[in-house]
Amino acid sequence: MQSVKFNRTNGFTLLETVVYIALLAILIGGGMIGVFNILEGSGRTRQSMYREQEAYFITRKIDAVISEATSIDEPDVSSASTTSGQLTVQAGAETIVINHSGEEILLTRDGTPYELNDALVPATALSFYWNNASNTIVTTFTLDDHPYSVSNYYYE
Repeated sequence: MQSVKFNRTNGFTLLETVVYIALLAILIGGGMIGVFNILEGSGRTRQSMYREQEAYFITRKIDAVISEATSIDEPDVSSASTTSGQLTVQAGAETIVINHSGEEILLTRDGTPYELNDALVPATALSFYWNNASNTIVTTFTLDDHPYSVSNYYYE
């Protein structure tokens, strides 16, 4: 019987190299998918937080306007409750109007308009609901397809 003599050389065989490259590709691909999912979730969270900050800012501005009002122009004081897309307030000598135009909620102070929401968070609706029996104004608006509502009491 003849003995087979193996040649011991340093290095990898072609098969070993292909297997190691395939394993490395699988690890890198899995890592990239994980990183992509983390970044995508972070973007959604950031947009949600930004929208909530915008909604909070708008509700605080509307609350401030209603609280400083000396009189509020209501669409129809004869009915128990009415709805309007605009709020007109007298605060001393100033006239303040809050309304919706395009994708913006505007606060107009003596003819000068100010945008209450950022262009990154479009506003698609705004309405004010007066309940004369309880002296409340319920403001409802939609930012980035998410509805928000706040109720304010006013005293005349």
